[in-house]
Amino acid sequence: MDVKSYRRYLALATTILAAIVAWSVIAQNMMVAVAGVSASMILLYLLRKRVKEVMIDERVHRISQMASRTTLQIFGWVSAASAFILIAFGRTISTGFEQAGYTLAYATCALLLLYSVFYKYYGSKFGD
Repeated sequence: MDVKSYRRYLALATTILAAIVAWSVIAQNMMVAVAGVSASMILLYLLRKRVKEVMIDERVHRISQMASRTTLQIFGWVSAASAFILIAFGRTISTGFEQAGYTLAYATCALLLLYSVFYKYYGSKFGD
C-alpha cells in the first residue's frame, strides 16, 4: 500500500469514527464510542504496517521535537504567570479564582516534573 491510499483510508476511518462518537454521545452510550475508538486504532495500526514507503523521516522528528519543546516552554511560563496572578488577586475577586490558581500551579509543577523525569530517562538512554 502506498502513502496516498493510507491517507484516504485514514480520512475515511476518521469520518466514520466521528459519526460513531457523535451517535454514541446522542444515545448516551459511551461504550460504543470506546469500542469505535479502539477498533479505529487497531485498524489504522494494521493499515500503517502495510505501507511500504517512508512516512516520517528524521527531519519531521526534529521539527516535532523543537515544536514540542517550545510549546512546553511557552506553556510553562504562561501557566506559572497565570497561576501567580490568580492566586495573588483571587482573594479580592472571588475565592474560586484563588483555587483555580492553585490548581494551575500544581498542574504546572506536575508537567515540569514529568518533563524532568523523561529528560533524565532519555538522557541516560542516549548517553547524555
